[in-house]
Amino acid sequence: MPVKGSSGPRPTVSTKSVDDVLLALNWWGRYQKIQFVMLMLPVLAVVMHSMSVVFIGRDAEHRCAAPGNTSRLIGSVDTNNSISISSIHDNSTDHGYSLGSSFMNETTTEYGKCKVRTFDSSGREISSAKCPYGYQYSEPRDRTFVSEWNLVCEKEALSDFTQMIMAIGMTLGAITFSFLSDRYGRKVIYMFCHTLLFLLAVATAFTPNYVVFTFLRFFTGAAQQGTALTTSVLNIEGLPTAHRALVSQVGIFMHPASLLSLGLVAYLTKDINWRYAQLLMAAFSVYVLVQWWITDESLRWLVANGRTKEAERNIKKAARQNGTDVRKVMKVFHQETTPALLPQTNESETRVSENGLKDSGQNEHLEKSRPSEPGEKPIGFFQAIRHKTVLKVMAICCCMWFADSASYYGLIMTSTSLVDDLYLGYTVNILVEVPAAFAYVNLINRTGKLETNHIADQEAGDDVVVVDKELGGDTALKFLPGRSILIVIVSLLGKFGVSLAYGTLWVYTPELFPTNIRNTCLGVSSMAARVGGMVAPYSRTLVNIKFLIAMLTKFIAGRHLPWAPGVIFGVLCLMIPLLTIFLPETHGRELPQTIEDMKKANNSKRKNGTDYNVAV
Repeated sequence: MPVKGSSGPRPTVSTKSVDDVLLALNWWGRYQKIQFVMLMLPVLAVVMHSMSVVFIGRDAEHRCAAPGNTSRLIGSVDTNNSISISSIHDNSTDHGYSLGSSFMNETTTEYGKCKVRTFDSSGREISSAKCPYGYQYSEPRDRTFVSEWNLVCEKEALSDFTQMIMAIGMTLGAITFSFLSDRYGRKVIYMFCHTLLFLLAVATAFTPNYVVFTFLRFFTGAAQQGTALTTSVLNIEGLPTAHRALVSQVGIFMHPASLLSLGLVAYLTKDINWRYAQLLMAAFSVYVLVQWWITDESLRWLVANGRTKEAERNIKKAARQNGTDVRKVMKVFHQETTPALLPQTNESETRVSENGLKDSGQNEHLEKSRPSEPGEKPIGFFQAIRHKTVLKVMAICCCMWFADSASYYGLIMTSTSLVDDLYLGYTVNILVEVPAAFAYVNLINRTGKLETNHIADQEAGDDVVVVDKELGGDTALKFLPGRSILIVIVSLLGKFGVSLAYGTLWVYTPELFPTNIRNTCLGVSSMAARVGGMVAPYSRTLVNIKFLIAMLTKFIAGRHLPWAPGVIFGVLCLMIPLLTIFLPETHGRELPQTIEDMKKANNSKRKNGTDYNVAV
């Protein structure tokens, strides 16, 4: 069937010719630079919103307020209370107040972090209550949503719960929008998601209460994932095979740059209402309002789905902006098209007889691997996963994303435990990603993406286990001189490895799957990462609440093992290199167009740089 709006059937073009077209256009001309930059900018907003809770939801130092101490209270104060305060002094042991004697009897009232306790003259506790006069904070209550909505004491986990809800939204967005972008196009889904992300970010700054805030965080997570995944695939598909690594090489620097920008925004707004920080983060997406007229649809997606007319229009636009000969580029676009509307194959794959007839056995292969005819319905995700190869690769990718995501975000969420200052601990934790980015750039083209991930996960797993089991546990190293400094160093080395491993997944995963299910498979993998993201927020709670660690680990060892969570993450990282032996190296290979191409890749040797002839 012809494409709607076209005059009739148009020739299909193999995706190998897409690479030829991109090169003929001048692959790094003005057009490509504009597209690349506009699709890299969303990384700033995507990363900021995913980790903003570290600052706008940071722990608020507090204690139960005393009667009459109403300047920074949440809750009501009973003005009829007959207790008279004669003195207040800090109790460094219990982190609370001790109040002098009452006119009525000899009692002492202590105002702790979460309870008000009353003692008689002999020191015996005679009563306790959960902060009847509200809470007093060390800073104005509007600095974080935690203090504004009283998310402390028994409600402490609610601040982390907002991040878990966002991770659930990310899970939904990853699978939903990835599927939709494979079906309806990358551009339209990207524009919808990024515009929605911008509007939700603005709305969050005006949220009236915790329930609405949590509701908005869920949809922010969904829009964030839709934006992140579609931009990644759009950039990867917009470059020739030989230059695809540029996406990850720039992206791996953009991620720490985005996190450092978040830290800068948080630091500049630390003395004002948290809502201003939220508005400032929303401003990083304001350009989306004009982006529809700048960003174009993926040429590979248009070709794979028989949208030849739209592909030609975009090619002509790119040629004009790059100053290249439109006719020459269009000739390249159609040069591999046969009269039978089938793409030609490589000489090593097809033998043509003197009368022009192809070998019948080769025709069968060609029928399987050719791109979609105009109007032909391409294979979907649920059909694809019935294939053993697709299912195997998908399962391994999910394991890789879960392990690296849980470890990566867990280390960021607990970054404040490295040093006393929140902003310094966060900055040091993020800065270690810069050398990881340089290591990635140098390793990716030498050892390949898969081998880079293998090395990084191995190093990260070793470091995380050493920190939590040997240095962090109750072992002989407990009395090691300089132990606290050593813990910081080894922790940062672990973060270095996790950052390097996680960065490779964003470009390696989409290179494993065929075009028509590429973004969906990336979305499913990212969904597994979001499950890891659901676990990560509670890692900072584990750092502060020992009984919760014991509760989480009692099913494993039946006793209190505070190092268990870190060991679990470390072991997950160490398992990844064992699983990757079943995956192919993608460095230097063209993107698979069909499941047959994917099977060829998985059956080929994992030797770095080995090529295989497929239509991409």
